[in-house]
Amino acid sequence: MTRRRKRGASPPRHGGGVPKTPPARTNQAQQEATGAVGASDLPAGAGSLLAAYDALRNPDADHHNGHHGDHRGDQQTAEVIADQAAPVNALDLLAFDADDNGNAEAMRLLYGERFIYNPAFGWLGWTGTHWQADADAVVTLAAIETLKRRRHAAVDAQREDIVKAAVPNDHRIRACATNFRAYVTEVDATTFDSDPDLLNCHNGVLNLRTGALAQHCPRQRFTYCLPVEYDLAADMSAWHNFIHQATGGDEAVTHYIQECVQ
Repeated sequence: MTRRRKRGASPPRHGGGVPKTPPARTNQAQQEATGAVGASDLPAGAGSLLAAYDALRNPDADHHNGHHGDHRGDQQTAEVIADQAAPVNALDLLAFDADDNGNAEAMRLLYGERFIYNPAFGWLGWTGTHWQADADAVVTLAAIETLKRRRHAAVDAQREDIVKAAVPNDHRIRACATNFRAYVTEVDATTFDSDPDLLNCHNGVLNLRTGALAQHCPRQRFTYCLPVEYDLAADMSAWHNFIHQATGGDEAVTHYIQECVQ
């Protein structure tokens, strides 16, 4: 005879029930090698700069999280910083000590010709044509990029000391940028825009005495760039007619005005 179970009674238990699925273990080495390092992987209170950087490099993720702002300009800035790093061997980033200064030396290897610090101007960044002031945020992005590259190289080389020293948290990022400043400081502000015979045009640096046009390079110390190109074959008839009318055709005065304009 089959016994009926009373309504509301609990069903019988069998040998401990269904086992729960154990939580998946995080493969830290794989996580580090792929660069999947976020705020949850860093010490408490760290990671805000890294999170901002990752948001710039991955705007789609920020969009999926409900943030619909237009970050395209900032994303391009982050991508340019990554592209402007000097082409060095990843192992060269491991040649320095596993500390904040070692991180700064790695940053100098990657970005030593891209930034200058001057007490009068502050941080300046090389744009490809001139040195632009107010580059603090770009320097921070470069420090983050340096730490991430160095950490990836350390993971591949199994350098646990550098893996720990290059964690891109707020403290390491700021320390890297601060120490990097000592390597790229140029104290004398008079070296900028100092040669009256040189004019920085969009397509090169024009020597007003010789007419020679030189290519832009970071060794030049211009903080401006004219938005026009120098064209040796340009039509100057309008200028010549104006000078001729203004001087009444006096060639000596015309020559003098031309020298003053140059």
